[in-house]
Amino acid sequence: GENSADSGDPSMGNSQSGGSGGMPRMLLMMPVMMYASKIDYDDPQMVLMLRFGYLFEQAVLLLVCFFIYTKVKANVDATTIYIKPPPTLGAQSQSWTKTTYRDHENSTFSQLFQQLLFSAGLTLLMHFQFKIKQAILIQALMTPMTFVESGLVKKYVLGFTSRVYGEMLEGEPRDGEDAIEEDGQSTGRGDAGVGGASAPPAEQAPVVGGRDSGGAELKQLISATWDAGKAADVAALAKALTPSTVDTFGNNEATALMVVAASHGDVTEATRRILDLGADVRKTDEGGWTALHWASFHSNPSSTRVLCGVPGVKGLLAMKDEDGETPLQLAKGETKKVEGAVADLRKECKANPSNADAKRDFEVRASQLARCVEVVKILSSAASSVGGATAEQPDENMEEID
Repeated sequence: GENSADSGDPSMGNSQSGGSGGMPRMLLMMPVMMYASKIDYDDPQMVLMLRFGYLFEQAVLLLVCFFIYTKVKANVDATTIYIKPPPTLGAQSQSWTKTTYRDHENSTFSQLFQQLLFSAGLTLLMHFQFKIKQAILIQALMTPMTFVESGLVKKYVLGFTSRVYGEMLEGEPRDGEDAIEEDGQSTGRGDAGVGGASAPPAEQAPVVGGRDSGGAELKQLISATWDAGKAADVAALAKALTPSTVDTFGNNEATALMVVAASHGDVTEATRRILDLGADVRKTDEGGWTALHWASFHSNPSSTRVLCGVPGVKGLLAMKDEDGETPLQLAKGETKKVEGAVADLRKECKANPSNADAKRDFEVRASQLARCVEVVKILSSAASSVGGATAEQPDENMEEID
């Protein structure tokens, strides 16, 4: 599938101010992908320049991290603040956590530094081990764009002074939720999401069933949304659901969550809404695919990111389809296929510069490859953060590409 969505590390710096910046990223990625189509990745000198540029950029970012580290360690501000987990990492409503500026900045810096190292390691692995040469160029742009969204970078490097962590102070209203005290116990009076429902923990046993709970009209809507492709109105589908019909299977044997997860474009809000209604993320279709499998196969970073933020995501990441593939393995397999198609089209464009069709197809495939790489990155990061074996599983589908 051809999807376009915002991308970026799914928790780098734990920035909680502002939106995801998806549209500016996509606007910037378009000319970059056009420029990437003109690069000869078979030229050793060009590849060497890309490697040098990427390593230099990472060195600069590490120096910035060291600068931020000195500032964080010098911060002794023990003012009590309340922090709410960023909405981009989960669909359910979450409680505010009581902490201090000093403690929050220390924990946020650890996340920022670990994500930077993980991103660099994954990019270099894909470039050298799997021969995905475009990965360095793509991540050379995406990593700093995500890096500057961190509250720490905004405060200590860019000079922002107002609530860069989205924090609330003692005595200020916190949109209807009570804080979690230092011992981690919640008062339990927070809301549970849209309609009073919340997504079931992904550690529960997978469920297959409930196909007929929504009626013929809803089944047809789910199927029609799937068939509409890029013209699909996923927001209308999400609004048509209720807590009692959210897991209905359409005539296409997929739930609304599966359809939305596999759709084109930024489906963040629609995915969240469906999860807030209580959708079971471990529902599987007849092939054993969950919504995360569908998001991974269709390379949609926005739905992948939201699904990787549900409770008990470790179990969801480890679920295998009838062929024994996890979402991460599926995403890597798709990345390999698209990378091969990009390589073939690049050779065709080089051999026949006047072939407009080949050039157009190359640009489409190159854009798809960027999303594939981002989905693999999100899934790998999520698996690593929960300490699951999924992050270390050898990928049998990823063979070296000449």
